[in-house]
Amino acid sequence: MFKHEPPYLLKYEPLSVTYDKGTRYYEVEPGVVYPSMTSVLSILSRDSIGKWKARVGEKKAESISRRAMNRGNEVHQLCENFLNNESPFIKGEMPDAVELFNILKTPLMKHLNRVYHIEAPLYSMELGIAGRADLIGEWMGVPVILDFKTASRPKKEEWISNYYMQGAGYSKMYEEMTGIKIEHILILVAVAGDKPKLQMFPAAVKDWVGPLKDTIKRYNDEMV
Repeated sequence: MFKHEPPYLLKYEPLSVTYDKGTRYYEVEPGVVYPSMTSVLSILSRDSIGKWKARVGEKKAESISRRAMNRGNEVHQLCENFLNNESPFIKGEMPDAVELFNILKTPLMKHLNRVYHIEAPLYSMELGIAGRADLIGEWMGVPVILDFKTASRPKKEEWISNYYMQGAGYSKMYEEMTGIKIEHILILVAVAGDKPKLQMFPAAVKDWVGPLKDTIKRYNDEMV
């Protein structure tokens, strides 16, 4: 059983979502909308994804992307249920989603001491972005912003700068909304394949705030 901290420091008010030209926006206050963290960071992979689509073909790329997205969503739902001390399984889940969840399950049981927030709705007026953090809690006694990822092949650290920026963004949002500073990021990647495995990527928030702000500026400049 996971120990939950009372979420009195963060109001769990849902953020309404709208879409425009493929970008997700959150309404953080009446009439005030911010782009989602993932939409902003997507500009970092835009060129490489475009080249991949050209190489494999638009139709195949769409099929692969849709399946990966569905699998990732199911893994997130299984993790959310599990962390809420509920039966994790959902009706008709994909077998490989269960396999990837099981990869994440063991380290969560072993190292996650406290759960502060799950799927926390966050935003920053300073940064002008919003999003939902997978998990905020204590990992081996250290407060962390923790994000779950799924992949079809192992990741190299130089490929995941956007993951670190995402974690840094959630940390800054959380600090702005609660006054609590969280200095550490932990990315857990469940890798599918013949030999499924877990990858763990820790990072310091302070190292990724600058690159995140640069990316937000680039995104805003392109939107003008």
